Amino acid sequence: RNRVKYKVHDENNEARPGDIVLIEECRPLSRHKRWRMKSITHRAS
Repeated sequence: RNRVKYKVHDENNEARPGDIVLIEECRPLSRHKRWRMKSITHRAS
């Protein structure tokens, strides 16, 4: 299984390092951010 790191916009600052999140593509929010966090699927312990 592969892991990829994306720069994702987390509007409410909910995610923590190590969390697995569901993301969706959106309009460009900054130079590198083109993804928005939809939900947190698995919290890091």
